[in-house]
Amino acid sequence: MAEKLKVLIIEDEQRMRDLLVEVLPTMGYEPIPARTAEHGLRLMEGQPIDMVMLDLNLPVMGGMNFLEKLRDKGRNIPVIILTGFGSLDDARKAIRYEVVDFLSKPAHLGEIEASLDRARRRLTAQGGGASATDEPANLADIERKTILETLKRHDGNRTATAEELGISRRTLYNKLTEYEQKGLLDGP
Repeated sequence: MAEKLKVLIIEDEQRMRDLLVEVLPTMGYEPIPARTAEHGLRLMEGQPIDMVMLDLNLPVMGGMNFLEKLRDKGRNIPVIILTGFGSLDDARKAIRYEVVDFLSKPAHLGEIEASLDRARRRLTAQGGGASATDEPANLADIERKTILETLKRHDGNRTATAEELGISRRTLYNKLTEYEQKGLLDGP
């Protein structure tokens, strides 16, 4: 593999952007940083980009608007959302736009690397036939992951978790009970 895949990182928080620029080469990717969605679009016009890591809460043009413009232009490039302010509504929109993953900050480097690997496999499948291991994310998986990550971020506080997600405590309780019965509480 002579050439590293180019990953456009659209992140307005400089520390996070710098961290990703530093670690992506160790994972086998070439980072292309952008502070805004508009800058990211301009970069995409001037060079080939293989995949995108996208924050949602960006100045001027938000991440979902960027994703909508990207898809409207017919660009089916793999996208990973990495955000600190995601909601279930955002997760639903992300499914419609066929994102590879929806990660909540702070994400572990292992999660980021696994998401990049899924994006690489999707890219390979798009260019050279379908891969049995590259299944698109489904809404239930993204919803579960979002709920569990939000709960973890609030140290198990169900009231704060339900408030952030915009759902009732009863709905949250029912979801957690469902995950527990299915043995899905140990991981995303």
